[in-house]
Amino acid sequence: VELPFTVSTGHARGLARFYAEWLRSCEQYSIGEFVSESTTLEEDHERISVSSRLWLAPYDLGIQQTLRIEFQPAEIESVWQIRLHISRVSGDPEQWQSLNHRFFGALRRQFLFWRTLTPHEKAIYITPLPA
Repeated sequence: VELPFTVSTGHARGLARFYAEWLRSCEQYSIGEFVSESTTLEEDHERISVSSRLWLAPYDLGIQQTLRIEFQPAEIESVWQIRLHISRVSGDPEQWQSLNHRFFGALRRQFLFWRTLTPHEKAIYITPLPA
């Protein structure tokens, strides 16, 4: 799924790190719209991706999926597009589709929250990590 959001080249790394931090914060708790596990962040000059395994609430339905959020250069110079790759691992397909509406809403809220951060707050995520 290609999201209707784009980011500048300078912000792509920061937004990917922001999403990774958010998903990692959901690894400890089973309260909310989902629980995550094994969140990873991979970066190179052509693509940045955040991957995680998710369980969607209500958890007794056993809906499990894998998620990969990919950031890659768009056709427009200095703009990166965002794509989601979601695969159902377990649970009823119809319930999985239905529950993902809430999950997409949560992803969207994080993107909108990113846009409200100050330049100083965004810089924490954008600055390269020490080697």
